[in-house]
Amino acid sequence: MSGKLDQSLDEILSTRRQTARRGRGRRAPNPGKTNGATAPPPVGGIKKATKLVRASARVPVPTGPAAGNGESKIIVSNLPPDVNETQIKEYFVKSVGPIKRVTLTYGPNGASRGIATIIFSKPGGANQAASELNGLLVDKRPMRARSPPLSVILGIL
Repeated sequence: MSGKLDQSLDEILSTRRQTARRGRGRRAPNPGKTNGATAPPPVGGIKKATKLVRASARVPVPTGPAAGNGESKIIVSNLPPDVNETQIKEYFVKSVGPIKRVTLTYGPNGASRGIATIIFSKPGGANQAASELNGLLVDKRPMRARSPPLSVILGIL
């Protein structure tokens, strides 16, 4: 490094360019091939070995509420930004029934995004809330109540 201090920038760059080119060029022939003829690559790129999917690895798709824990989930959106979790819990307990948990989604600035996930203690609570409260006007805005996507229920995402 100290030897380059007395050189100009042009001299340093010209020596770097020459050393960078040394590694390029034609490859040496592969000694494992005898006739030098190369086999054409498979059509569509590299051929990968495929794995068989076992029947037991598939996750069964639920058709209704889980029988084991007895709870149901619903996502409520289009809520006003000034609503908090306590207000949501109080309202849904009065109109539907017992609630296990309410989670309100907040944005990066700390304000509510108007989306709440509600887990009911009873299996039919989410269905009852969706049928009775979907489209209900809250601050002149229709509240949307729907079941979560299947991937959320299964815990895949």
